[in-house]
Amino acid sequence: MTGPAVDIAYFIGEEAPVTALFGNAFNDDVPADYDYDYIGPDALSNVLNVKAGELQAGASRYRLLYLGGASNRMSTGALQAILRLVKQGATVVGERPTAKRSLADEDTEYKRLCHPIWDSPNSGKVFATADLASVLREHFLPRVIVEDPRVRRIARWVDGDQPLIFIANPVNEELHTPLRLQDTGGTFVAWDPVTLRQHALIRSEDGDSFDVRLPPYGSLFILRGEADPHPENEWITEASGEWTLTIPGSNPVPLAHARHWTDPGLGAEHFSGTATYLVEFQLDGPELPHAVQFSDIADVARLEINGEESGILWTAPYRVSTNALRPGNNRIQISVINPWRNRLISEARSNTGTLYPPMTRVFNDEADIQPSGLLGPLSLVYKNRP
Repeated sequence: MTGPAVDIAYFIGEEAPVTALFGNAFNDDVPADYDYDYIGPDALSNVLNVKAGELQAGASRYRLLYLGGASNRMSTGALQAILRLVKQGATVVGERPTAKRSLADEDTEYKRLCHPIWDSPNSGKVFATADLASVLREHFLPRVIVEDPRVRRIARWVDGDQPLIFIANPVNEELHTPLRLQDTGGTFVAWDPVTLRQHALIRSEDGDSFDVRLPPYGSLFILRGEADPHPENEWITEASGEWTLTIPGSNPVPLAHARHWTDPGLGAEHFSGTATYLVEFQLDGPELPHAVQFSDIADVARLEINGEESGILWTAPYRVSTNALRPGNNRIQISVINPWRNRLISEARSNTGTLYPPMTRVFNDEADIQPSGLLGPLSLVYKNRP
C-alpha cells in the first residue's frame, strides 16, 4: 500500500450524532477537493491506530485526523485516545477544547492530557487551528479536483494507489467538467452504474485533465483501465400498440400513446398514488429486443413484462433489460408512483375535509402541479438489427 485510501478522518465529537450536526446543511469544514469519513468516540479510542505516519482503521487509511463537530468539549477518554495517536505519529488538526465534557472528567487529568497535545512541538504533527483548509493547502495537495462545484464526488484509493472515484450530477441538466488527478498516468475508464456501459475518458488538450460529461442526475464510476475497444452496437425502434391508463377509482382511459396523467384533459392532475399503464403490441421475431426504454417516468415505476417482474425504473435513461419478450402478442404493465405533492396542492386549493392542518398548509394554492406518470414512446432496444 502506497498511500492513504481517504484524506481525512473527521472526528465529530461526543455531544451529538452527525444528523444533528449536519442534518440541514453540508459540512463546510472540509474543502471540496478532499474526501473524508466521519468517526465517533468509539472508533477514536478503539479502532484508529498509526502506521508509518498514516492513520489506519482496519482496511481504511487516512492522511490526518480533524477534530470537528462538537469537539470543543471533550472527555478525558477522548483526549487519551488523541494523545496516543499523536505519540504514534499521527497528524492532527483542531483547536484545544474549551471545556470538559462532564463533571466526571477530573480537572487535573484533563489539563495533563491537553498539555502534551497542544502545548508541545510534537514534531509539527499537531496543528492547533480549526482552519482545516489552510493546513491542507499548505501540507496536503488534493489528489482529485472536479472543477464544477455542483458535481458531488467520493474518491477512494484501493490496492494502494489505484483511484476509485464516484461522481454524481445533482441537477436536471447535463454537466461538463474537467477532472484532474494528481497522478494521471495510464488510461482511465468511466462506468455508468445505471446503464452498465463504459467508455474511455478523453484527455483535455493540455493533457492535465480529463473531460467528463454527466447526464441530468447521472453518475459515473472512474478508475484506471482500458475501455472495450469494440462496444456492442444497438438498434432502437418504437413499438406501436394500444395503451390504457387506470387511475384508482376511475375507469380505464384509452390513450394513443403514453402521457403524464397530469396532462390537461385527463382530469387527474391532483392525483397522488399509484396509477397503472398497460400496453399491448406485436413482435415478429426471430430477433427480439433485449431491453425496453421510456422517455420519462415521474417518479418511480415497477414493470411487468408478459406477467414477469422486470425491474424498477427511477432515473434516465429509463431502460430495463429483459428476456421476457416473445414473438406474437406482448403485454407490458407499468405501475407508476408519484409523491404526495399534487394531492396536497389540491387540498390547499379546495380542502376536501379528509386532511387536516398542518398537512393542508404544506403548499399554497399557487404551487405548481408536478408532472406525474409515464411519457412515451415505448422504445425497443435490439443487439442486432431487427
